[in-house]
Amino acid sequence: MKKRNLFTLLLCIMLALCTGLFAACGGCNSCGGEITALTVPEVTVDGGGTARWSTVENASGYAFKIDGGEEKSTSFTSVILSDGQSVSVKAVGDGKLYGDSDWSVPVKYTVEVKPPVEPEEPDKPTDPDQPTDPDKPTEPEEPDKPAEPVVLGAPALTVLRDGSASWAAVTGASGYAYKLNGGEEVTASERKLTLSDGDTVAVRAIGDGEKYLDGPAASITYTAPKNAFDAPVNLTAKIEGTNKGAVVLKWDAVLGARGYAYAINGDEARAVKVYEDTVTVDLSAQPAATWSFKVMTLDDGDRVAADGNYGNRYNASGYCDEVEFRVPRGDEKVYGVTEIMTVINYFGGSFPTDEFCVRGTVEYNTATDIILTEQYKSFTLADADVSADFGVLYEDMLADCTVTAKGRLTAEGLADCTVSLQLETEAERYALAAAFLNGMEELAEGAEHTKGFALPVKLYGVSVTWFSDNEGLLSVGDDGAATVTRPAIGEEDGVVILSAILTVGEDIYDDELEFLLSVPAKTYVYLDAPKISINPNTGVATWTAVENAFSYNYELENEFGVPYAWEKCETPLSITLEKYYTLRVQAVGNGEEYIDSDWAEKTYNYHPETTDPEGTPLVFNFSGAIRNANEVVNPKPIFDKACASSSSFLSVSTSNLYLGCTVNTAALFGDGFIRVGTANQNGTIKLTFSSRVNGVKIKCRTWNKDGGDKVSVNGSAEQNAAKNDWGVLTFNFQHAADAVEIVTNKRVFILEITVYLEN
Repeated sequence: MKKRNLFTLLLCIMLALCTGLFAACGGCNSCGGEITALTVPEVTVDGGGTARWSTVENASGYAFKIDGGEEKSTSFTSVILSDGQSVSVKAVGDGKLYGDSDWSVPVKYTVEVKPPVEPEEPDKPTDPDQPTDPDKPTEPEEPDKPAEPVVLGAPALTVLRDGSASWAAVTGASGYAYKLNGGEEVTASERKLTLSDGDTVAVRAIGDGEKYLDGPAASITYTAPKNAFDAPVNLTAKIEGTNKGAVVLKWDAVLGARGYAYAINGDEARAVKVYEDTVTVDLSAQPAATWSFKVMTLDDGDRVAADGNYGNRYNASGYCDEVEFRVPRGDEKVYGVTEIMTVINYFGGSFPTDEFCVRGTVEYNTATDIILTEQYKSFTLADADVSADFGVLYEDMLADCTVTAKGRLTAEGLADCTVSLQLETEAERYALAAAFLNGMEELAEGAEHTKGFALPVKLYGVSVTWFSDNEGLLSVGDDGAATVTRPAIGEEDGVVILSAILTVGEDIYDDELEFLLSVPAKTYVYLDAPKISINPNTGVATWTAVENAFSYNYELENEFGVPYAWEKCETPLSITLEKYYTLRVQAVGNGEEYIDSDWAEKTYNYHPETTDPEGTPLVFNFSGAIRNANEVVNPKPIFDKACASSSSFLSVSTSNLYLGCTVNTAALFGDGFIRVGTANQNGTIKLTFSSRVNGVKIKCRTWNKDGGDKVSVNGSAEQNAAKNDWGVLTFNFQHAADAVEIVTNKRVFILEITVYLEN
């Protein structure tokens, strides 16, 4: 029993000595990716003052505070308290996958004192009995021999890296005495002292002189670490990630280092411990214009040396010089395409109002937009103003050219931007303009024209003047627009020579460009069939106007295939169809030049809120989601897992998306679903696919039982989410779409999203 008690006391001392471990950085979360917060330990205190806490899965250790004081680290799950002390505990993560838990509620130890018992009222004295004759005395027994005194054991000594020495309590000891470096013996007031490098301490337990005799001394010599790690060098802070507010810190690895700690804006008290020489820091929740970072190398571990010799250990370095990171702004900097894409990722949709300048090579252009490419990345200059250099944008006129644009940053590129061409000389501009004109399909030798077409009047800063030798067939206006007049049916085809004179600044180039155009006589033309659309919500059917149509024939057929009506009209109509009715429409020509079209046909055969959309279903099931209080910043892996990484699913972007629910007041609490939206903000999910989508079904419910939370898809009317259980909302699209955008009005829980892909 004495050995067991001694072991218990030694264990308690070791627990107390381990409480100072990992205090600097162990409680800080790493910013290198998605981190799951650990569960808060459950703490209890027994009647003897031992505080114990529950083991937390995935915890790398624990930290505790006594009476709210200094944070101490430990790998054990208990600590001994004195009367009146309180303790709070947290689980410590690894800084990569798991972050520290919150602190537990403080638990206090109080020694139970039993209240004094009130004395009872004494009985009244009674008359004494008459004395009797005493018994004869007996012989006294021999007294027991006194027990032999016990010699106390030697204390178990421990010295930490910093020279803090302590020893375990010895059962039966009334005190302790020590000698430092063989000097005068000193009575110890507590079981600890601090040693300097090379000091030797000898400690013995003092007995009471009766039951316990003084024990032998135990000694230990402290040798301090002789070396320290070098501070990291070549620290950089750059935008390289794909997440909002993500800044990547990199530095050269230090040989032998087991870890590092980085501080933000000089706050060393909140330094974050990491294990790699690269870390991603999330600044999205703390907007600022400028940030600073510095890094130190941590010591080589807190493992206790049994002999007190730390001479071969390495202490932590100091911090390296601070490196400043400036949030990108629309200053004079000219960004490349790859570089500006990282800036877009950094802002994550919350873009500043500044104008940014971008330079790149044109892959292709439309009449309004210019698409730049660099290292397989595309960047769009939307609603480009090119009037200064080009006048008008023609499709692909800028292919392979280098342009510089300035405009407002968006998720796809720049909006409302002005564009200039990077050409050095007038000769370059003339050559490019001439090459463009010679390459225009409209101006190809012998090109046929049956109606008017637009001609450029300015290209790459070059003015273009047009002339025609046969204005009866083709006339050119001041704006460069050309009008074609065709010979009548039965007449011969006409030929036109179209000439262009190019002027750069004040210089007129002698080369006159000539183009041979053919203007064929009119022929019989079969009209295109109208395109019918039916609103899935209302059953209202319309059809497109057909060029050169003089009127339209249409007929209706009921669900049994019986003709219902036949009419003729001059312009397209809106007709409300009954369920399963069929509409057929024909464009009518003039009977001479334009011939009637084929019949177009479409049936109104579904109700959008009750009938599954047509196509192949692709299901996103979120039953595997594990709750987390942080907003999802990289949703693609979550949605890949939810749909088993279907090849049809291309990308996803979200706002105010969370996994599960961590709020007890909600209708649902726990895992197995996603939450879209907050108490004050709508939520969005935008999905893109390689195939077009006909419609969507969403299995969802409201935030609480009283909620009126709603859902819309691709701008549809809002539908109410189910209140008391999972319900299914159906959204049929009037026209197949490349993307699905789900918008929630406040908070909605979603279990499944099913999209129906065109077959």
